[in-house]
Amino acid sequence: MEPDTAVIVLAAGRGRRLGRGNKALLELGGEPLLARSLRAAREAAAVAEVVLVMMPEDVAALEQRWRCSPAQLGADRVVRGEGTAPIERWSETIEVRGGPAVTIELAATDLGPLLEGFGPEGTRLSLAWSAHEPFDPIAPFLALARARSLAEVRPAIAGYVCPAQNLIVAHRDGGIL
Repeated sequence: MEPDTAVIVLAAGRGRRLGRGNKALLELGGEPLLARSLRAAREAAAVAEVVLVMMPEDVAALEQRWRCSPAQLGADRVVRGEGTAPIERWSETIEVRGGPAVTIELAATDLGPLLEGFGPEGTRLSLAWSAHEPFDPIAPFLALARARSLAEVRPAIAGYVCPAQNLIVAHRDGGIL
């Protein structure tokens, strides 16, 4: 039988009645309760896709406390804001001269690759470069040139997203931003 069912795991609760926060993040047998739910869904023969609905701050808490992401726990998609973000998974084999080939498992979302082991204590990072988003790189500088006060500087450069720059603005009256 070909898998043809999607499972939606609802884990966006606040845990008010329990009084201990999101229940999905609570420990059960050395792992978050969410891990058990996602694993059970992933192991069901009829399941083709596992969709996780979780508040962004709880996803961050999962990654910080448990050092794992929804993708590592078996989710194919994560609901974000008004839509979902698919998590792509694939394997790559790296040929090693004089040694056995190494196969690694990779994952990515529309925001970029998911990397692990690069942050503190193996935090998983999602990489994206803001310059890949459509924007006018000149307009913020033109608006900055037209700014007549420090109060006008921040709104003028708000649209500048690439690359990361340090900007120091000093006003002739002594104000510094």
